Amino acid sequence: MSSILKKIEKSLRIPLYTIAKQFVSKRDATLPLDGNSMQRILLIRDDRIGDMVVTLPSLQFMKDTFPHLKIDILCSPSNISVLQENPNIHQAYILPKNKIQRISFLRSLRKNNYDCIVPLVFLKKSRYGFFSQLIQTPDTITVVFERNVKEPYTSFFSVLTSIPFGPYTMTEMIQRWFCLIFGLEFNALYNNLPFQIPEESKSIADNFIIQNQIRKPIIIYNISASETIRQLDQQTHKEVIEQLLMKAPQFQIVILFIPKDNQTVTLIKNEFKNHVLVFEPTSVLFDTIALIEQSAVVISPNTAITHITATLDKPLLSIQSNATTPEWKPKHNKYRLVLAKDSQSVSTISSSEIITEFSILLKEKTTNESNTII
Repeated sequence: MSSILKKIEKSLRIPLYTIAKQFVSKRDATLPLDGNSMQRILLIRDDRIGDMVVTLPSLQFMKDTFPHLKIDILCSPSNISVLQENPNIHQAYILPKNKIQRISFLRSLRKNNYDCIVPLVFLKKSRYGFFSQLIQTPDTITVVFERNVKEPYTSFFSVLTSIPFGPYTMTEMIQRWFCLIFGLEFNALYNNLPFQIPEESKSIADNFIIQNQIRKPIIIYNISASETIRQLDQQTHKEVIEQLLMKAPQFQIVILFIPKDNQTVTLIKNEFKNHVLVFEPTSVLFDTIALIEQSAVVISPNTAITHITATLDKPLLSIQSNATTPEWKPKHNKYRLVLAKDSQSVSTISSSEIITEFSILLKEKTTNESNTII
């Protein structure tokens, strides 16, 4: 039934946009925009945790460039946690799930009199055109990332811009896009900004290590992904852990997971007893970030954990479906990639492929550490 509704929605989309654009109001503008003359802008990033993680360097870049500017951001319930204690944000809002409440909420943001609205989600332009129409005042400039100016929803925005996909990681793409919009010079140093981890989260990670008497370097193995396409099955998890225990006994394995994978975690606990530790998920994302900061190596499907690991400059083994696009590769160079070959799903990846890449990553890590000491 849902697929039928989607087809109907798709078939009606262009006619509805054609009608809607007759009622659209927008301020005309050309690039570059003058950030020095602006007082308050709204960024829209209402998607996932990893998307917000790769945006953090650009928030710092914008605040350092325009220190007077009040930067608001429209978040999702899940990714707002990434902004905890972030000094670059004036106000973070959560987009309501209820569509009626959402319209009322977006209209209420008009009182902020934004000089500029920039959706940082490069898809769903019609959605963010609608949002912008509800929020903007006659003086608001709206900017969208758009490569096909023939689409009818482009008429919702003041400025259409784009930069090439492919050559850059998503972290770099976002900053380069801001540079294009505001006529700024790209600064690669912002790609490597560290997290500001709260002391309370650091204490939670420290206590986990002390209470479990961990005296070995830690391998963090994240078993969870939000989408089935990125998820290994239970048998593969079991085989990976078995081989890690045999081939890397010098490490302590710590499992990360999200609640939907409780059954798999129970299986792992029963199978491996005290040989593997489990870090229970908390409501504070920075508790997990603090533990990753103390790890030696991280193994994870391509999720928020991979981007957090890259930000912390930790060696990473990333497990990816072949549907993953190049700009979502980790932003540092301390990683190995296990890529599904014959299917979009990572379920086709074997444990032996994962362990082979892990061994190469470990060798590279050891070589780099030796060169640093020398």
